[in-house]
Amino acid sequence: QIFTLVNFAVLPFWALMIAAPKWEVTQKTMRSTWPILLCASMHLSMVAYGLSQPGSFEEFQFLATQGFVKLSAMQEMRQYPVFVSEEWAHVLAWDLFVGRYVYLDGLEKKVPTPHSLFFTFLLGPLGLTSHLVTRAIVTKDASSILRL
Repeated sequence: QIFTLVNFAVLPFWALMIAAPKWEVTQKTMRSTWPILLCASMHLSMVAYGLSQPGSFEEFQFLATQGFVKLSAMQEMRQYPVFVSEEWAHVLAWDLFVGRYVYLDGLEKKVPTPHSLFFTFLLGPLGLTSHLVTRAIVTKDASSILRL
């Protein structure tokens, strides 16, 4: 199942960034775009699969017209496993993208990142916020919190 594959595909990248941030293999891997492209391609395959299913056009139309404006519509979309799987792959890919940014920025500016990466893995945007605050403190540059 692609859902299971997507869940496990991101774990080695997170493990490398958190547990072995200075290892040459980690740095080389995370400086490349292939981890993000891998996750994006898995996401794309889930979207393609979802769109090939019976009734998908109606579900997509409902999402496009209602899902972005009504909470109840998003809740209703959760009854469709393909939608939930696609959205979860979307979240995993974006979180890895942000985690990669946090990791590389931390390396460049010599800012510790394990805690921020952990929060990014679990809570997405809060991990980025944690990194920006940590970076501002470590670099003694409060204005850096306003820059990516």
